[in-house]
Amino acid sequence: SGMGVGFGAWLVREHPRPGGGFLAAMAAGMLGRLILAATGAIGALSAGRHAAYAYAFGLCLGFLPLQALEVAWFSRAGSTGPRKASPS
Repeated sequence: SGMGVGFGAWLVREHPRPGGGFLAAMAAGMLGRLILAATGAIGALSAGRHAAYAYAFGLCLGFLPLQALEVAWFSRAGSTGPRKASPS
């Protein structure tokens, strides 16, 4: 989606820079996806029970694994600290 590309570009731009821009970009992207997911859930609930089930199934197979992967990746990257260049 356009939102994903926009936040991804922000992340790439902020990654090498010092400061909290990278964390802000990551949090804004996650918050944006949560807002879109909640908006979609409201639409699915208003469309009926079967649409809500299908939407929940889609969230469990797509959205939640992506969020879990990002949290795990960023937690691991944050706990290992900066990487040192290997001698050549």
